[in-house]
Amino acid sequence: MAVDISTPFLRRCMNNGYQVQYCNQGTDVAENVQITVEFDGFLNVMASSHPWSSVTGNTYTFDVGSVEPGECRSFTVQVNVDCAAELGQTHCSTASITPADLCGQTNPQWDGANLVITGECVNGEVVFTITNTGSDMLVPVDYVIIEDIMIQMVGNSLQLASGESQNITLPANGSTWRLEVEQTPFHPLQAAISAAVEACGQNQSGNFSLGIITQFPYNNGGFSDVDCVQNIGSFDPNDKAGFPSGVTAQHWVPLGQEIDYKIRFQNTGTDTAFRVIVLDTLSQWLDPITVKPGASSHPYRFEMAENGALKFTFDNIMLPDSNVNEMASHGFVHFTVKPKENAGNGTTINNQAAIYFDYNLPVLTNNTLHTLGEQYLNISKLPKNKSPARHLNLTHPSWSPVCICSVSKKTVKK
Repeated sequence: MAVDISTPFLRRCMNNGYQVQYCNQGTDVAENVQITVEFDGFLNVMASSHPWSSVTGNTYTFDVGSVEPGECRSFTVQVNVDCAAELGQTHCSTASITPADLCGQTNPQWDGANLVITGECVNGEVVFTITNTGSDMLVPVDYVIIEDIMIQMVGNSLQLASGESQNITLPANGSTWRLEVEQTPFHPLQAAISAAVEACGQNQSGNFSLGIITQFPYNNGGFSDVDCVQNIGSFDPNDKAGFPSGVTAQHWVPLGQEIDYKIRFQNTGTDTAFRVIVLDTLSQWLDPITVKPGASSHPYRFEMAENGALKFTFDNIMLPDSNVNEMASHGFVHFTVKPKENAGNGTTINNQAAIYFDYNLPVLTNNTLHTLGEQYLNISKLPKNKSPARHLNLTHPSWSPVCICSVSKKTVKK
């Protein structure tokens, strides 16, 4: 089973729509399928096209019954963004699906451990909790702590028994804190998992950092999908965005990083649009074989040409013009794709989409930019008595540090 959650935008003090798509990618009927969506705390759920079966806090559970092999379905959830949210604040919502059964055989060398992370702002501190929901870890794994875009700690001594958890506490200083943890070797889902906390405390200027979360990959394990979106005021209704957006002006992302592209469109004409076509010709550095079409505002037909051009056709979309129904005049589609294996360090990936409303000339979106790389973050030189957490062995294969430090409660040694 696979699940995908997405929204075209989130506007403060207004109602917005999430689309939840789920598919059976296996070869047998999935029974008693259940989807759980944990919405961001600033999002107030107003209604859903599919009834929820239970609610705990801001976590909603949906029972969707049996799903045939190859079948995909979707439902919408309407939310209102609380006016108390700061303009530009990031809102992350997570959809998870069960049954969570892996297809095929797992590597016999995998120890069966499975790590998950949660992060929250608690009593003036940022608290990350790492939990092993699988078997005992036989080897320690690496983890990374990032403050905004500066690595503050790299460690390799995390080793948890089955069901065991470990907390990492960091100062609530207005920074966006991020924790990345590797899974144990030969884990079937190789990507490192991560969590981030924004808007916990304030900096010396009385503010907190914004726009950091979406610069980095966000993954919390298989059978789930995380959608992180900054709320907005006014915006360009026809655009394209790639997640993660990447770090600095070069938009650096890790080598081999899967990119989640979202294309938004709006009918700003004077009459209903009966058909919308979105054409996206992939960069030469993106691998068409890895394309996975995702959630959308309306049903679509997907086609791929030999040159890697992607075509999303929304037949009979009946998209009203914005003067008649502003909210219903919007649409979106998103897909994921990975870089080619030969796309090395420093490779730049530019991408643009064309949107056709009926037989009109195309509306071109902005160009997105990503630069593939490694060692593009620096490790902060930790000042004395300023270590954000208990530091152990500061080594990590993925980063080239400015300073490698061993830290105790009393000393800092270069």
